[in-house]
Order: sequence, then C-alpha cells, then structure tokens
Amino acid sequence: MSELNVKAWLYAWLQKKKVQPNYDIRPAPGRGRSRFKCELRATGFAYVAVGNAASKKDSQSHAAFDFCQYLIREGQILQSEFPYSNAGVTPEPAPTFADDDTPGFKVPLPGGKALPHAKLGTTRQMAEHNGSFGGYDYQNRQQSLEQRNADQTYSAEGVDLTAKIHGGWTIENGRKKLNEYCQEIRMQPPQAIFRAVGPDNNQESASTKKSAERSASLSIVRQLFHLGAIPAYTGETTKKKSETEFDPVHGDFDDVLAAELKAAVQELGINVADYTKDGLLNVESMVKFEEQEPVPGGCIPWCPPMPSWNPWTGSNIEEGPYVSATMEDINADIDGQEQIRISQIDHAIEETRKNLPIFQARQQLLDTINNNTVTIVKGATGSGKTTQLPQYILEQALEAKRGGECNVIVTQPRKISAVSIADRISKERSEEQGQSCGYSVRFESVFPRSHGSIMLCTVGVLLRKLESGLRGVSHVVVDEIHERDLNSDFLLVVLRDIYAEFPNVRIILMSATIDTTAFSEYFGNAPVVEVTGRTFPVTQYFLEMNEALIDFGVVEQLLSYIKSLNVPGAVLVFLPGWASISGLMKHLHNHHIFGGPGYRILPLHSQIPREDQYQVFVRPSEGVVKVILSTNIAETSITIDDVSFVIDSCKVKMKMFTSHNNMTNYATVWASQANIEQRKGRAGRVQEGFCFNLITKERYDRLDEQTTPEILRTPLHSIALTIKLLRLGSIGDFLSKALEVPSLDVVIEAEHTLKELNALDKNSEMTPLGRILARLPLEPRLGKMLILGAAFGIGDCMTTIAAASCFNEPFQIEAKRMPGKHRQYAGDRFSDHVALLCVFDDWNRIREGGPDREQSWCENKDINMSTMRCIWEAKRQLMEILFNFGFPEECLVPKAISNNQDDPRLDAAITLLAFALAPNVAVHTDGRKVIVDGKSALLHKHSANCPFGSKGVIFPHQTFIFSEKVRTKAVTARQTTNVTAAQLVLSSKSVTVSNGIVTVDEWIPIAMKPENAAYLCALKSELDGIVITSVSNPDSVISFGSEDKMLIDVITKVSSPLAIQSKSSLQDCHASVRGMDRMAGLMGAPPPKQFSGNRGGFRGGSSGMNNRAIPMAMGGGGDNFGGNGGGFSSPGSDGGFSSPNRGGGILPANFGMDRRGGRFNQRGGGFGGNRGSFGGNRGGFGGNRGGFGGNRGGFGGNRGSFGGNRGSFGGGGRGGGFRGQRGGFGNNRGYF
Repeated sequence: MSELNVKAWLYAWLQKKKVQPNYDIRPAPGRGRSRFKCELRATGFAYVAVGNAASKKDSQSHAAFDFCQYLIREGQILQSEFPYSNAGVTPEPAPTFADDDTPGFKVPLPGGKALPHAKLGTTRQMAEHNGSFGGYDYQNRQQSLEQRNADQTYSAEGVDLTAKIHGGWTIENGRKKLNEYCQEIRMQPPQAIFRAVGPDNNQESASTKKSAERSASLSIVRQLFHLGAIPAYTGETTKKKSETEFDPVHGDFDDVLAAELKAAVQELGINVADYTKDGLLNVESMVKFEEQEPVPGGCIPWCPPMPSWNPWTGSNIEEGPYVSATMEDINADIDGQEQIRISQIDHAIEETRKNLPIFQARQQLLDTINNNTVTIVKGATGSGKTTQLPQYILEQALEAKRGGECNVIVTQPRKISAVSIADRISKERSEEQGQSCGYSVRFESVFPRSHGSIMLCTVGVLLRKLESGLRGVSHVVVDEIHERDLNSDFLLVVLRDIYAEFPNVRIILMSATIDTTAFSEYFGNAPVVEVTGRTFPVTQYFLEMNEALIDFGVVEQLLSYIKSLNVPGAVLVFLPGWASISGLMKHLHNHHIFGGPGYRILPLHSQIPREDQYQVFVRPSEGVVKVILSTNIAETSITIDDVSFVIDSCKVKMKMFTSHNNMTNYATVWASQANIEQRKGRAGRVQEGFCFNLITKERYDRLDEQTTPEILRTPLHSIALTIKLLRLGSIGDFLSKALEVPSLDVVIEAEHTLKELNALDKNSEMTPLGRILARLPLEPRLGKMLILGAAFGIGDCMTTIAAASCFNEPFQIEAKRMPGKHRQYAGDRFSDHVALLCVFDDWNRIREGGPDREQSWCENKDINMSTMRCIWEAKRQLMEILFNFGFPEECLVPKAISNNQDDPRLDAAITLLAFALAPNVAVHTDGRKVIVDGKSALLHKHSANCPFGSKGVIFPHQTFIFSEKVRTKAVTARQTTNVTAAQLVLSSKSVTVSNGIVTVDEWIPIAMKPENAAYLCALKSELDGIVITSVSNPDSVISFGSEDKMLIDVITKVSSPLAIQSKSSLQDCHASVRGMDRMAGLMGAPPPKQFSGNRGGFRGGSSGMNNRAIPMAMGGGGDNFGGNGGGFSSPGSDGGFSSPNRGGGILPANFGMDRRGGRFNQRGGGFGGNRGSFGGNRGGFGGNRGGFGGNRGGFGGNRGSFGGNRGSFGGGGRGGGFRGQRGGFGNNRGYF
C-alpha cells in the first residue's frame, strides 16, 4: 500500500468534520542510524497517534495509519470503509483468548467506558487533617547523641531556604500562625503524632520531636497560604545569621584581571547592576525560551497489539516477516512456533508448575481478568503468582490460536528480580530468552518477539516507554505494589487514567502483603482474588535485649547455633545497607570457623555485578553452609529456594528529604510489619523454616503496618518533568490523583525549581531544555550542567561527574578517614568530585588491559569494581541521550585533565559544578568544622578534605560546594570541593551589596570589591543564552560565534584558583590536612567499635603494642553480645531465644548470655556445662573462667590467652600482648 495515500485519506476524512490534523515531528532516541518520532493530534479526539521511522515522511504516514486504527476501534469508521485492509486490525481489540466452546468464556468483555474516577482537586479541607499531623522520631532506635551535635542538628533543621515562594512563612512563624488560624475557624489546634514512620501527608523528618513538629506545622501553613486560606506573612522576617562569626571570605582579583573582566563585559554589551547602591547585584537574563503553546492534559494512549507495531522497541515494524503481515498471519506463525515448543517441553517442569498452589486458582484468575479491566491478586509467598500468572494469560491466548493478540508486560521493583524471573519463565517454557519471554532493565535488554510474548522490566523502564504510549500491550501486570516507591505510585495514577479511558486494557496488580481495600477502592472497587501459598511453617523468634545496634556477635552466635541443629538449608541475613553487609562479611571472613571452608558468605546488593548476584542461587557443596547477606533486594520477587533460616535486623535504609532546609536524611529505620512478614516468608520454601528477628516483640507490635510511600518523603522535581513530558496536564492536578497525595507546598517548590532552571516557562509548560532534562536519568540541575559542559567543550568529564552522582562512592574505606591512596586523586584541588573524576579515568585506562588487570588494580586500590562499571554504563547512557538530541561527538570527546597543575578545563568544570549544586555552600572554620546556611556542620568523615587532626587546618580557599547536606549524628556536608570566591559569586542565586560589603546567599560576606562582584553576576546572566543556543541548535556548540566564545573564555579565566590568590601555599594546605597520613599508614585503622552491650560485648580497651595495639575485649566484667539480661529470650526470662508465646526457643532451655560474663549460657550450661560454654565451668570450650580450657584465660592460659599467665603467646607478668601491659593478644580477664 502507499503510506502517502493513508495520510491523504485521513486528511480528507478529517476535513469533512472541519478538523485539521497536527503532526509533531522530532528526533527519536535510538542507537545507530537516526530516527524520527511523529505525534498526530486532532481537535476533539482524545488520542495521540504515534509513528516511528527512519524518515520524517514515513513517521507521518505511520502516525496517520495509527490514528485510523483508533477510529476503527472507536467505531467512528467501519473497517470496510478503510481501503487498506491488509493492516489486519480487527474491530474487537481486547481478546478473551478462548473459542466459543471453552467453558466460562461466553461472557463478553465489558464494552462501555468505565465510570470516570472521582475528580480530585489540588485543595484539601483543613478538617481532613482530623486534627493531627505526623512526624518522624528516631530516638527509639539510637543511643543518646552528644548534646553538642544534637543542638547543632536542631539548629540546622531550622534553616529556611524556600520561604520567599511560600508567602514568607518560615519555621519560626509557622506554628504560631497555625494556632491563630485554628482559633479563627473555631477548631482545636492539631496535635502532633510522633512515630518512627507515619502515614500522614503532613509529615516531616527531624532529629527531635520539637523540630519535627515545627516542620509539619510549617507544611500545613504553607499549604493553607497557597489555597488562599491565609495571607502572606507581613511581619519582619528574621534574617539569616551565622551561628559562628567569621571574617569575610578572602577573594578578590588583582587590578589586571579585574580590568580584563570589566572590558569583556562591556564589549559583550551585558547589563551590569548598579554596585554603588545597596541592593541585589544579580541581573536577570534577558534571553528566554519562547513561551510554549499550552498542551492540554490527557492520559497515556493505549491500543491492543497491532500488526505494524513492536511494543517492546516502541517503533513500527520495518523489516522481517511481519512487515506486511496481517494479524491472522501473525497468529498462524505464533501458533506454529508454539507447536514446536510443545513438542520439546520438559514434562517434569510442567508437573512442578501444576503442583504450585496458584494452579488451583488458574481458571478463576483468568475469568476474573477477562471480565474486568483491573484485577487485584493477593498471592501468598510461595504461591507462584509472579512466574505463573503471565504464562497463564499467554497460554490462554495460544490455546485459542490468537497468540499474536497477547502481549504481557510485567513490572518488577528491581533489576535482579526482572532478569531472574524472565530467566525462570524461559526455562519453564523450554526456550531461550528473547523468544516468548524477555526483559528490559537499565543498561541491558533482551527483547522478546513483537507478538505473543511476555516482557519483564523495572517500573522505571516502563515509565520511559510510556512516552510512545502503551501501544501493543494487552495486559499490564504490576508486581509487588506494596513497596510504594515513587515510580510505582506514579504508574498507578497513569494506569487509573488509562483504565477509565480504555476499558479494554487489562491491568493486574499483585502482592503478598497488599492492602486490598485501599487498592480496590482506588480502582473503582476492582475485584480481589486471593491465592494461598505453599510454604512450610516458619517459627518466629524475637530478641529481648539491646536492639538499637546490629550486633555482629549475635549473628555469629546464631550461625553457630543453626549449625548445631544439623538442619540443612541456607541462611539469609537481612541488613539495611552496604556498610553493614560489608562490615559483617569481613567480620565473618576473619572468623576461624565462618571464614573457613565450611561456610560460603555471599553479599546480595543492587550495585554488585549481576554475575555475583546470581551466585546466591547456586547451591553449595554438601556440608557447606551458604550465608547470604542481603538488603531488602531479597525481600520480594526473587526466590532462593534453599533458604531455611532468616536472620532479620528488621531495619531498612530510607532516604528522607526536607525541602525547607534542603536536608537529606539517610536514616536506618525500622522496617514495617509488612516488610518483616515478607522477609519471614523467605524461609520455609522447601521445608520448615526459622526466622530470628533482632527486635523485641513489643517493638514489632508498635511498627507501622506498611512502609511510608516514597512520594511523601522525596523531592518531586524529576517526576514533575515526567508529567510534563508525557503530556499528563498540570503537575498539581496529576499528583492530586495519587493514592496518597504529596503536600501542596512540595509540589509548588518542584515547579518553582524547574522554572528557575528554565525547564518550564512561566506558564508551567515544558521548554526545549525541559524535554532534554526529562529524558536524562539525573537530577534536573545536573542535567543542565551537562548541557553547559557540552557548550564549554568539557562534556566528557561532566558526564563522568554526573554519572558518579547516581551511585555510592567507589572508595572502599575501612578506617575513620579516607586513606592517602584515595586522597591522592583529589590532587591540588581539594575536591571529592575531582577525586571521582580522576579515579574513573585511571580505572578506565587500566581496564583496557583486561579483566584480570582491572580486578587486581581495584583490589590494590580498594576500589569497588562493580561501582566503577555502573558509572561507566551510566556515563555511556548519558552520552547516548545527548547524541540522540543532536549534540556532536566533538563536545564529548575525552580530554586529559590535571589535578595537580593549572588546568583551565578543570577550572571551568568546577564552576559548572558549582552552578549545579547551588546553594550548597560551606565555609570552613577549623578542623572538620564548617558553616552551612549560617549553622554549624561538619565535613563528611570520608571526604578527601576531612583532616586527620582537629586544629590548624587550612585550605587554599575558605569556601566549599557540596553535593548534599546529610543529617546523621550531626549535620554533614557530603562530597565537597574547594572553590574560590569568584566561583561562589558566579554560581550564587543571591549576591547583594550593603555598606560596601558583598554578601552571598544572605549569609556569606566576601572581601571583594562590589564592582568586581557586579561584573561576575553580569557574566552569569548570559549563560542562559548559551544554554538556549545549545539546546535549539546542538551542532552550534562546536562553532559558537565570537561573542559566545568570549563569554566562555572569560568565565574560564576568572574560574582559575590562581585568579584569586590563596593566603596559604599548597604545601602548607596539604600538610595541614594530610599530616597524619604517615601515622595512619604505620598504625593502621583505629580500633573498631563493633558492638557493645551493657558493660560488655566486644569493646575497645587499653592494651597491646606499647599500649596502642588494637584491643577487643570478649566478655569482660559485664555481658557479652548485647547487654544485661542476656541474649534472646521471651519476656521475663534471663536469656535465650524464644517465640512470642510462652516457652523456650529452639532448645528446651534458653540460649544466650549469663548476666555475669561473655559466655554461652542457659543457666546451667550453654552447650552443656555449669555456667560455661561448650561444657566448661565459667569458661569457654571447657575452661574455668577461660576460653578453650584455660582458667580465666583463652586457649588454656591462666587469666590470659594462648597459654600465657595473664598474658599472651606465653608472656608472663600483668600484661601480655607482645609485652604490652593489660593488652592485645592476652589481656587480663580474657582479652584476646
């Protein structure tokens, strides 16, 4: 057929209705040859047709054909009227996948449109708060903080950086206004409800209850302001004042450079603020994107599988046997492939599938799915829902000879689960991946065939694909919806709109611990099907001791105890993050038993290589115990079928962000009850299991039932851009339809930030820059940094820095401070970002020598190889996106940089980084101490800039930029880079002059002439012009005009650290910061504080090599492994593991600690001895008060270790440990 005729035919049909088609063509992402994407819209039709082809004409024709298919499905034109019948689109789009003789399939699919969901506005009545608001309080999980750090943290949380866009309401005046408003409307003031993790919308995280309450009150007041319920604040606002007085930051140019700066600005004709008067020196850019045409909001377009469209690649089929095939042809071809598959099927696997619990509910599930747009499946752990339900849907279509009309997309929360499940389904179907089943995750895809297939993917990948619509997909399966991450909640809103507009789509939501009522109501009372699981009984035990810390010794005891049971099976240990995983792994590897051949210790984390992740599925040799140390990555979806024991820390790492003070909190918080139930279910898959929870039963009963949704505790900038990219309407209106609605003030802040970046215009419509930023998997501010990097000719190093920001630092640091072999990468720049850039370049050079050389280098340098590979993949992805938007390769070519010499490229890179990170600025005062936003803070302990000493530390320049402000025990600035005053003025959003004093960000005084500061601010105002030119015409970045080149050159010149003379030499700075490096190299890492109980446990002490060796006391005068009262027990007992009901643990007597020593004990013998362990009186392994048979000693020695009287290795006298008094290997009273 002639595609041009399709376009002309549609044009003629629309003309009869006096409607004009609108074709929007732009480059489409893709590798290799260029492609174009065309979107077709017509007034009065709620559908966006899409065409994708190598030429603009073909993309238009495909879009026209797609629009005609839509008209046929809607019944606006008849199939017989459309002259191109070989397209094979049938008027009944949603298959029931059964012939008329199949029982239970006589009921037709619903034909009419579903009732529209209730319209949700952006406003909420005050009464809906029910007089309460939530907050976070983590005091129950922490030891008491030092008062100084607590006070400084509280003070830092009071910083307010966004008051201007919220009517001037701040942390100081918010609570008072809320009380006044409640009195006006005769309502009781809201009372704060404090909990570890709360479900309320008006919730804030903080270090104290008072701080959390103030933050929550402020959120309510700001929302009331934006709703028009209260006016703007009219009183006097307290100006930001520094807690610590410091002299103005040194930083002015010499007269020669100042004259060059002035001449350049005048030659470029840039407006300069009047610096002779008090006021703002920043100049608003005169260059703006043209106002964008308003884009009406709508829902994502959907259509069933079509002959001409590949849903997995999001493009038209242009080659292969399906190019001109009808749907009947495709169905016949798929049926032929299915017959071949059936002839080769593994019947043993088929029998295994039939024995799964979900098989009994197969027909009920299919009937419910066929007759309802949305189905909710609550399938118990072990039921087989994740692997079987997609196959049931596909098999039904194949049995009905309509396989080509079935495409199932299944989302998973994590990459490992998507890939492993796709592999499992392919094996069950006796196929290779890429036939009827495939997967797509970040950096890696194996697509299945275009029709009659199942594709597993992460939620993020599906959201990326939605830009082309949900075309060619018959069923959407969202698994593990209880996790409530940001992308999943976003997807649920999209799917609810789709289900309301397109009732023939089929949506299935699945989980083992889902709140069925909430999800059912959200989707218009969708039906729920519950499937029982096939799990063996799991006995659950709770800890009755100090639960605040993860006690490695307790895990050690448990592993010994599990081994003594002689019950086969792997052990799965749930830990909150990589730090605890690596710490415990090293602890166990150094153990004389667990580090031996009888144990295989494996980590499981999202950032380790996939081949290493898959080791957890491999069964060990006979007699070897597999111990898996995992985050919540093993909590859902993946099944490690030989696990019989679970040790659960009951903790999870959670990122929380508070917008008003720009504070990030990486908190280790209690997991929810739903999380703990999921973890417990990992045991008992193949036999009776055991779960040891390292919390008390009382604590468990107080935990939240579900996890706090991520949408309530994270910035919304990126998701707001996605809303605009997908043309889903107003950001606020869309988010108001979420299952749990984020606070209005947070939504407004997201829009405001995007407007500041020029990603949105003043009408909140997406600009050309916004379209690029929306496709970059980065924070928008870092995405804009990439555009500027390309313009400055340093795109390669900026993509490295941006990619590295997506992952944990690759430096593996065991000591309290970064060692010299890592600090060297910062060179003379005193920059963590430069260190990351240089170590990546070093690794990239080394890896070209092969994997063996790469691995050896990483091990010698203590560099995480998997993190480096992830950064490389992310960098490649970022560069491909820029290439697809037309940026030339020349601007992204790698260029050598030097961290120890004057390097203009690096100067410019640091300035662009400062633009991206503003207003994250710290002023150094002394040692680790810095001032951030006028409040006390610290340099992060693992920064290249964190000194070993505490006094007399100097840097070339007093100011730093940093990636984020983190609240832990104290407020710390993470990932810092030393910058000059000129770079600070260039990047700041607010530079003022008052009485001749220049001030940055309202709190940092700069010793710079107001005239020079004004000219620097003028330079900044022109950068938006560079961005607009680069985005509008990407090729121009390698052929800028003379004015743009001059602007880039002068910015680069004033960015040099030599432009502003440092008060100190580089040698003095290095000596002050790194003076302890030699001592650290000689002495090694400081003593580890592994864990501690009440008066006992492994603890540091005085002992060892000349009284400075590394001590660890085992037992001592108190309780080892966890505190007074013993180990694991039921309430009221003295020790041992016990289940919640009355009775002992696994043994008839308690298993744990004696109150008076560090020994295994059950009030009469841990493993069979009086007050001892392994049979000894007050001793270990048979010894009286000793270890391995010695009186009060270890390995046979009296009060000593390894045989010595009060000593070590045979040394006499009151001491030991290489002759050290009271120390080291053989300390008095049982020190090792």
